[in-house]
Amino acid sequence: MKFEDAVLEIKRRVDLVRVIGQYVPLKKAGNGWTGLCPFHGEKTPSFHVRPDKGYFKCFGCDAAGDIFTFLEKQTGQLFKEIVHQLAQDTGVQIDMAFSADDEKKYKHQNSLLKCLSVAQTYFHSIILSQQSAGLPFAYLAQERKLTPSLIQALQLGFGGGNDQELLTFFEKNHVDLEDAVELGLLRQNANGFQSFFLRRITIPILNHKGQLVGFGGRAFGHGSENLPKYINSKASSIYDKGAVLYGLFESLPLLKQKKIIVIAEGYFDVIAIRNAGFAAVAPCGTSLTEEHIKLLQRYSQDVILCLDQDESGKKAHLKILKMLLNSGFQVRTALMTEKDPDTLYRAGHLSKLKEILVAAPNAVEVLIREAQAKGNRGVTERIAAVTSLVPFLGASLSPLVNHQYVRLAAQILNEDEAVLLREVSKVNPAVLPVKSSISLSRKPLKPLVLPEDSPKSNQLIWNEAEKLFLRAILEHPEIVFNYTAFNPEDFNQELVDFLLDLQKKHAVSPTMIPQEILRSISVTPGTILVSILLESVKIKSKMTKEEAQKIFEGTVKRNEQKKQRALLQKNQEALILAEQKGDLVLVKQLLLQQTEALKEHKKLYAQPTPPIKTPLKITESTHFGFAQMKEAPVPKPPSQNLEEDLKDDEGWT
Repeated sequence: MKFEDAVLEIKRRVDLVRVIGQYVPLKKAGNGWTGLCPFHGEKTPSFHVRPDKGYFKCFGCDAAGDIFTFLEKQTGQLFKEIVHQLAQDTGVQIDMAFSADDEKKYKHQNSLLKCLSVAQTYFHSIILSQQSAGLPFAYLAQERKLTPSLIQALQLGFGGGNDQELLTFFEKNHVDLEDAVELGLLRQNANGFQSFFLRRITIPILNHKGQLVGFGGRAFGHGSENLPKYINSKASSIYDKGAVLYGLFESLPLLKQKKIIVIAEGYFDVIAIRNAGFAAVAPCGTSLTEEHIKLLQRYSQDVILCLDQDESGKKAHLKILKMLLNSGFQVRTALMTEKDPDTLYRAGHLSKLKEILVAAPNAVEVLIREAQAKGNRGVTERIAAVTSLVPFLGASLSPLVNHQYVRLAAQILNEDEAVLLREVSKVNPAVLPVKSSISLSRKPLKPLVLPEDSPKSNQLIWNEAEKLFLRAILEHPEIVFNYTAFNPEDFNQELVDFLLDLQKKHAVSPTMIPQEILRSISVTPGTILVSILLESVKIKSKMTKEEAQKIFEGTVKRNEQKKQRALLQKNQEALILAEQKGDLVLVKQLLLQQTEALKEHKKLYAQPTPPIKTPLKITESTHFGFAQMKEAPVPKPPSQNLEEDLKDDEGWT
């Protein structure tokens, strides 16, 4: 373990009361322990030890610090010797030796942390002492709807009304003013020192280890009207804005309950979201960085974006979304009904905020539907909307995820899936390899090995949608008896012939039981149809009639949608060609035709077929007895899971 990490781990593990108690008799007092100070003569105890805070302090001689400071002062040992001793006592392994420079660096950081701790004590004491109407505490309680206990837990503070108060407090607590300047707590000019957080509500910023490394400040009170509304501490050797996320440390208990992190925009947004029961973080005075993302990856890969709904918030949303997708995150978007989470919280709608976060949909799907809405305004807008969407369809590290996004976009936007795939591969070929010739309307099966006495298969290609459709009919043949619109444009000819034969048998014997009609049909041995029929016998899952009906209706509707898409695509290509030729008359005519076609297209999509959600019940195998059917080698069967079949089918779009 590195030196700096080892020191922090020792401080975390060490029993402060036990070690100091070896030199000072201590008694329990409230949240801490007290005793007679070993560093000056006294009769009344003024020496306090706070194990929950990790420090000691004497209010008589102002001696204060952590366990290392105490042992240095008490034993006279070198810092290096104390670290080695405590490392052995606490079981901390130090992998590398540390030099005098390491020790100097640690002591300087410790001095900075002390300076911040003193400042926090001052800020918090000021806000607790000013609870009258119109003062910071009342503002937080009445306007921000924060309870007194929450203000206490968050350690919110106030920077005071004049510069001298903080300066005096620093001097009284022996703070090196150079440290305060380095941290940005004080600014020095010709007139002396100026408090950076003057007339501001302060929000402590902790790093992921729980160390106080800076403050956020919100302008408040008389004289703050012309100040920037929000500021935060300047960067320092202990505060890297690009590597610290506000709220992460405080959210760790929530992350143990559910591995979801909400990324918000402001301090009070984070507080509101955490009150709704979700872990929440926000960058501090900077946009989200790669270091932030690496930090998030330690805790979760599931993120909800919940940024402001103004123009800048929407731009930030797109930038952050692409970064997260590039890093392998699963990202959802909170569809806010107000400007930001804080606004909902202050309006008393905490339950509504929670509902929004729970129901947050997939972020890429949200972009696809936004592109759909923009594309309905006209061809030019449609092209622009799809073009801006393409980079997000191929942003994931997983080709499988990218392919699913492309498939979804093709379905929602009524675009050709192969065309979208090619466009995505142009933007990011590394994550979405596309073959030079790709067919998405039919997925070829592996070649069948037929018996020598069997006739050769006609090599018709069956896609997964057709296999699933056939399964539905085999279990509930009655759903197709009154449907007469089958043709080769909808399915392969082999399936069409089978369906027509089924209907003819029913027309001849309308009172015959559906399964008996199914058994009476003759089929040609060696065909792919026979292979699928035989495989159906082996599947141990039975569909309900409702499930089969949904598959049937969905297939019919999607076939109609496919025809409509083909017509729209043909019109669109003609329009683009007319624009390229500069034939404005033809462009106008085609635009009118396309507008009418889109209206008809919308009618078809007005009530989309709902997905199948009812799980299949596992029962004994269902057997079908087909006349004149011989068993033959079969291809890989369709999945036994209906929902997976729908998702995996490249022809089901």
